[in-house]
Amino acid sequence: MPTISDRLREQREALGLSQQVLADRCGIAARSQRNYESGERLPDAAYLAAIAAEGADVLYILTGSHDGPAPVVLTAEEQTMLTYFRDASKELRKAALGVLLSGTSSRGISQAKSAGAVQITGTDSAGRKVTVNTGGRTVAQTINAPVVGNVSGGSVSIKNKVKNNR
Repeated sequence: MPTISDRLREQREALGLSQQVLADRCGIAARSQRNYESGERLPDAAYLAAIAAEGADVLYILTGSHDGPAPVVLTAEEQTMLTYFRDASKELRKAALGVLLSGTSSRGISQAKSAGAVQITGTDSAGRKVTVNTGGRTVAQTINAPVVGNVSGGSVSIKNKVKNNR
């Protein structure tokens, strides 16, 4: 079974770096790098953080396992929602979560169910009326931020202008 020093050398080679180059990038002497790879010394936390910044898999170096948590891959729609959620006020986040989690009205949000449509209506930062139709149910919402982006399979309506995203 490969040791920490074996896995460290393997990761350095996978990065295509010499011992000297990796040592320089990690702020250590080349002798220390050789000691780590020969098993004479174990690397400290500062070195492991530095090698991780270079692209090495530190979990693998330490445990021999690549079984970390699977990376989360978001769709474009999910990324847009997350961006707006992070930029929203605490109150708006709470209201949005209330609608998504419970399907009931939540502080300033009125919701009506209808077959085949979700509609979010409110005003953008310029005071224009904004309506978003996405499918499933209807939700009325005041939006206190610029409204941009696309709605997959629905439409975005600002005043009397409608942009269909089908």
